[in-house]
Order: sequence, then C-alpha cells, then structure tokens
Amino acid sequence: MSSTIKVNNIQNLAGDDSGFDLSTNDQIILKTANTTAITVDSSQNTTLAGTLKVDTINTSGNTPFISAQQFRLASSQAGSNSAGTYLTNFEESDTDYQALGSAWSHSSGEFSCSVTGVYMCSWAMVCKDTGSGDRYDPSIQISTDSGSNYNVRSIAWGHTDVDNDGPIDGTLSQSFLFDVANTSTFRLKFAQSTTNDVASTTTILGNSGYNATHIMFIRLGAT
Repeated sequence: MSSTIKVNNIQNLAGDDSGFDLSTNDQIILKTANTTAITVDSSQNTTLAGTLKVDTINTSGNTPFISAQQFRLASSQAGSNSAGTYLTNFEESDTDYQALGSAWSHSSGEFSCSVTGVYMCSWAMVCKDTGSGDRYDPSIQISTDSGSNYNVRSIAWGHTDVDNDGPIDGTLSQSFLFDVANTSTFRLKFAQSTTNDVASTTTILGNSGYNATHIMFIRLGAT
C-alpha cells in the first residue's frame, strides 16, 4: 500500500530556514538561510540564483571531463638528419603552471594517455642554426598498436639560414584534433623530421624555465 506525505516546507533542524519550499503548485524551491538558491518549475526549467561552479566532472580517476596539460623540451636537443629522430627530453611545464587533470604522461618522448576522448594538440618547434641553411619538417606521429607503427598526423615545413648578419632562426607551430579511442594501445611522438633534412648544425631549442619547443593536449569531450 502506498502513502503520501503532503507538506509545504521541509526545513533543517538548525533553524536557519534552509530546506525545500513546496508551497507553490508545480514548483520546487531550494533555499539556503531562507534565501532562494534553486527553483525548478513545472517545465523542469532550473533557475540558479548564484553561479554554477563545477570543479571536476570525473570520467576516470582524477581527470576532469575537460583537461589540459602541456609539456616542454627541458633542454636543447641537437638536430639529426636521420628521419624518424624523435624529441625525447620532455618535462611537464612547471613554471607558473597548473594542469587540469593528469591524463597524459611520457617516457623518453613517447606520450601515452589514460583517458579516452577527443583531444586538441597544439605544438611548436623552435630551431636555431649555427651553420649553413637547413630545411626541417617536424611532425606529430600517432600509433594505435602500442608503438609498433607510427603515422604522421600533423606536419609543418620550415627553413633556417645564415646570412651576413648571422643565423636566421625559425619556429613552426601546428594544431590538430584526434581521437584516443583505446588508451592501452595509443601512443604519440614528436618527431624532429620525417625526412633526412635536419642538419647537425641545427639546435632544437628547449629550456626548463620557459616554453620553447613544446606540446599541449586539451581534452574537448568524450569519444
């Protein structure tokens, strides 16, 4: 047998009048200290008296629904004219920096992700040439088979040179969207070049105090 309790108000025992106001038909009012905080009407519309604040909406562990992390080359790395030479000396940026979540980690330049989703990747490579002119084509390469095979997913082309005033340096940057559908098999690397172009006279600039060559991941939503 069902039963119904009908009341106009439900208040806390402390006496500050926090509780539910049910005195109006087809309307629920949540009050704090006798002040309306939330109103739900007959059409299920919800009105907030204050500001909605969401610290985290967890999808896995302590990683928010939207997350953001950036990593930088901690020290400069010599250029190599061997195709498939990867940047390895990364650290998570730690100068005046606050990550949102911890989905991304790296080991010897290989990045892995612990939370599935659609991500935006922004990256930049800063080059300094001390010798003859040099063409370079950094790229972001992705593997979906635990690192057995990598394919280029973002690339840029640039050129450094030397003239009478000294070396002409260069910076390349790119951004792209990608999907991490399987965290156990997904891997990502930042390559110096996809061809045999980057000369040994070129230095890939890195620093542990500021971002030079760097990469950033922002989770935009679920897969």
